[in-house]
Amino acid sequence: MENQPANNIQILLDSIESFKKSFNLDMKKLSDTSIAKDKKAEAFNEILSGYYEIVIDFYKKLSTYNKKFLPGLIETYVELWEISPKNRCRNYFTPYLYDLSKFLFSSGEFEMLAFFYNLMIFSKEIPFIEYKEGTESFLSDMHIEADGEDPFYELREADRREKYDYFDSGYFDYEYDRFFSILKTWQKRTSGYHTKDEIYFMAGLFILDEIIERIEINEKTPVYEEALKYLKKAINNNPLNPRYFYEYARCLKNSGKTREAENFFRKAFDLNRVS
Repeated sequence: MENQPANNIQILLDSIESFKKSFNLDMKKLSDTSIAKDKKAEAFNEILSGYYEIVIDFYKKLSTYNKKFLPGLIETYVELWEISPKNRCRNYFTPYLYDLSKFLFSSGEFEMLAFFYNLMIFSKEIPFIEYKEGTESFLSDMHIEADGEDPFYELREADRREKYDYFDSGYFDYEYDRFFSILKTWQKRTSGYHTKDEIYFMAGLFILDEIIERIEINEKTPVYEEALKYLKKAINNNPLNPRYFYEYARCLKNSGKTREAENFFRKAFDLNRVS
């Protein structure tokens, strides 16, 4: 039993290599296949997401055995973002950044979390078009199968045209490229780059704005307390930052402690006015 972790690690490493070979063969086969462009793109996305989700899961397991595998996990996410098609949907960005941030948080890697959660927040500002082609096709097909016509087709088509008409491709390209410029600095900015207060603050903010939003109401009270704990540590390490007091107050208010929150909102306002 003493060699069990080592055996598990080797099994996982061998599995990753096998999946890499399979992925390369699948991609070559797809590129050599003569099918419609949209069908090929759809197959590419399925192969891409399927492969990386499996390899990411393997690297998460490896990282629980030994943290030396964490860089491999992060590089897998980076590779996914770099190889993903430059489309106008955030499917490959924000959800995977949340997945990575959640793993880093649960692993106690708060300095890494500070960088990648900041990057996740930035990804939400990239002006992707929030138009889901797959959903639209499904809705249209559903109506056609039911009664032979789609009564909402014109409304949805008008909405689609409006989103594309107002889409600023130049600004999209600028923010998209900026994302990768920031991403390239991940090694430098996850080792001694952030101050203690910044690290605690981002951990508290991640709980407040991401984790709490995804859990049941009856489970939220202890999680609010955890968020308050990290935000309080941020304040203790830097009592002159008004943002820390504001988010602490917001967390108190959201947890039902409105009267207590007022004092911290007032403190945030006073500090902001001085600065």
